[in-house]
Amino acid sequence: MRRVILAMLLSVWIQGALWGQSVRVGTSDQIPAESPVNLYLCPPCVSWDSRTAAHLIRRAGFSAPPEELDRLVEIGFEATLNELLNYEGVDDSEMEKGLAEKNYPLTKVNENNGKILPNTGQMQRWWLFRMVNSKRQLLEKMTYFWHDHFATSVKTVKQVAPDGHSYMMAQNDLLRKYALGNFKEMVEAVTVDPAMLVWLDNRSNVKKRPNENWARELVELFTMGVGNYTDEDVMEAARAFSGWGLNNKTGKFTFYRNKHDLGMKTFLDVTGPLDGGDVIDIIFEQDVTAEFIARKLFKFFVYTEPSREVIVELADVFRKNGYEMRPLVRAIFEHPEFYSDSAYRSLIKSPTELLVGMLRELGMSDPQFLPRYMIDTGQELFAPPDVSGWTSGVGWVNTATALARYNFFNYLTSLRGEYSLDFVEWLDNRTPKYFPGYQLSFFDIVALFLDAIVKGDVSVDTRYELEQYMITADDGKTVAWDVADKVMFDKKTRGVLYLISILPAYQLN
Repeated sequence: MRRVILAMLLSVWIQGALWGQSVRVGTSDQIPAESPVNLYLCPPCVSWDSRTAAHLIRRAGFSAPPEELDRLVEIGFEATLNELLNYEGVDDSEMEKGLAEKNYPLTKVNENNGKILPNTGQMQRWWLFRMVNSKRQLLEKMTYFWHDHFATSVKTVKQVAPDGHSYMMAQNDLLRKYALGNFKEMVEAVTVDPAMLVWLDNRSNVKKRPNENWARELVELFTMGVGNYTDEDVMEAARAFSGWGLNNKTGKFTFYRNKHDLGMKTFLDVTGPLDGGDVIDIIFEQDVTAEFIARKLFKFFVYTEPSREVIVELADVFRKNGYEMRPLVRAIFEHPEFYSDSAYRSLIKSPTELLVGMLRELGMSDPQFLPRYMIDTGQELFAPPDVSGWTSGVGWVNTATALARYNFFNYLTSLRGEYSLDFVEWLDNRTPKYFPGYQLSFFDIVALFLDAIVKGDVSVDTRYELEQYMITADDGKTVAWDVADKVMFDKKTRGVLYLISILPAYQLN
């Protein structure tokens, strides 16, 4: 019962924080007097410090430990942004080596019929390992964004190609390849992606029985949005994509000319013997296409209610750069609204952002235990619920999923053994070395965890209550803090980290 009540409170707190923004301390116009002028981001004139860097990396990646944020502050905003965007130049060999050593078995054999199938749990661990350990954080964040955008599920797409790669893993590779590439080229590649051909049934789209699934989602969910086409446009697009199928023996896209409708078609007022390539060309001639993607990316990275003026501005950048993603994403990260009060801790973290972020902030590298908690918190990688993808915002938090978040934090802070956090080592590495023999006070421990987990975004009263917890016994009496008392040290450091993790501020990105 106590856990259920806590989960209900957490759900209410998070939603209340979003409406009232009550968890924020400080605003974007609070500039430390001693900050160098060349570290201001103007407009909106916020200082480039660990708090601003943490905001950027929470959105552009999956958070970072304090020492990484210190490095980003030192190299400056422009260098940080260039490093995020031009990830090809970032050495990620250490992550790749660790991933190879893990050797996750990404397929498995069905014991009943000997059929090779995707090994979903191991696929999830494979990707989570990348998210947790990659130095190319924006690459993994964009791959995650596109996985939700072109939502495809392993629960339907169970095929494994002759080369041993499952269709779903091949699609993940495709999304990573085009993560910040050309959006039109990405759409063209996804159109003939085996996983998508199965997921939206275009492999069965033939001239005698046109299947509209792919054509409808192409215009509705992937490129233009509701209200910018007619049902007749969908039907004509389906005819244009007829015969764009899949060879089950090779596991590759194949165009079957004898199944393709060669007749005249009219799509978005353009008439001719159109095929799928023509349909995509026409889509990218519409102004709404750039606006649709600019709006979705802004809502993903910044906040959920952008103004019309901002979207038109960003869409113009997108079009003028030939639908290249990199200039658009740069424009978003450089936009004043990204650093505004409306953006700061305004988005509820998805389970992926929450769980992966905590491991990264604490310097934990192995996501072995994450998949089962992600399912409970409402998100299973490689298995979005339907073609529209996962929920967002307050949809992430209800009594059940809030309880699952509570359980994850409890598990992580109680964990001992191979995959656990070494609290002694973690704190020792961050102990202020003011003078030889310095002993950690309970104030230090609270401050270090608050800095690592929420960048100090709590009220004075909350900080005080956390400090009081450190010197309060189970019977409610005040006790003297003794860092040398191993039992007390272990219990209180784990406990205060848990308490910080369930704060409303920590649920917000």
